[in-house]
Amino acid sequence: MRPTLAGALRHASPVAVTAQGEVAVQLDEANDFYEQALEAGRPDLLAQLRGWFAGVQRVTIRRAEGVAGPARRLTTEEVRLEQLAALRRKDPVLGAAIDALDLDVVE
Repeated sequence: MRPTLAGALRHASPVAVTAQGEVAVQLDEANDFYEQALEAGRPDLLAQLRGWFAGVQRVTIRRAEGVAGPARRLTTEEVRLEQLAALRRKDPVLGAAIDALDLDVVE
């Protein structure tokens, strides 16, 4: 899963599931950057959900309540932390090594 999609999903929740296999996901608050990440990552999200729940047929993205302001600019530190969090979630052993050896992301 892409880091931008993973970051957006941390700020979103499933809000509806239908008998026809549609899963609706909504951001906790309006954010154009995260909304675009969810839209772009919809095929990846659908594939992941189908791996866990065979009946999922479609993922819809709902706009968050309220007016979307300008997207908040991510700092280099926030991007680095998102990448480390994604690595930890992907592989628990790697997460333990990151903690034990105090590893960091290098470009």
